[in-house]
Amino acid sequence: MKSTARKYVSESDPEVKQILKLDVINLSESLWNMSDDIILKSQSLSTNKFYYLQTLVVSIILSFVAVITAIVVYRQTIVRDLEKDSIYDPLTRAFNRRHLNELIEKEIFKVNRGWQTFSLIMLDIDFFKVVNDTYGHGVGDMVLKEISKICMTTIRKYDSFARIGGEEFVIFLPNTNAEDAIKLAERLRIIISEHDFGEVDGITSSFGVTQYRGGEQADDVLNRADSALYDAKDSGRNNCVLKY
Repeated sequence: MKSTARKYVSESDPEVKQILKLDVINLSESLWNMSDDIILKSQSLSTNKFYYLQTLVVSIILSFVAVITAIVVYRQTIVRDLEKDSIYDPLTRAFNRRHLNELIEKEIFKVNRGWQTFSLIMLDIDFFKVVNDTYGHGVGDMVLKEISKICMTTIRKYDSFARIGGEEFVIFLPNTNAEDAIKLAERLRIIISEHDFGEVDGITSSFGVTQYRGGEQADDVLNRADSALYDAKDSGRNNCVLKY
């Protein structure tokens, strides 16, 4: 399985540094011009030199504080936005493999402390290479996005959908046993097989389903779901296989 995970965003990243640098420079110039304007007005309104100097000092301090505050706000906002983007697959807007692993590990922590179990559904688009070779990668991307949309609009709000490879996806189902997970997989299988993908006919998917056993790591559960998916494809595709 090919990972689509991206690295965490760091404030030391050149892209982030450049954005912060330009924004702070522009903001500093604006605030300094504002400070000059205040000083000029104070000069015209007062002949008292002490009052003028007092106004100058206050204006400079306020400008300095504003710049520092702006730096902090801009840095936090930009890094937060870039970090948020880094958990998504850019094509389908599904979560990526790294974020999926984080979600599973957190759920394992909960289950080991008495929460209900969870299940995984791994799905793979059947003969996807043929779609790309026959219709081109643009149509292939359309199929990926359509299937992602189908899955994301079918699962519950607290479930998660992730793209972990070229045409491989995982649905993470908290508080769900294997029996309920296989029912969802079968429902999605039918929806996808009956969906209109435009010029591409006969799009189907295979599904591997498993449930957390206890005492496992995220990769253990994912590998078992992958094994179930392999069995589904090996037995003719367009079907669902459950492995406990």
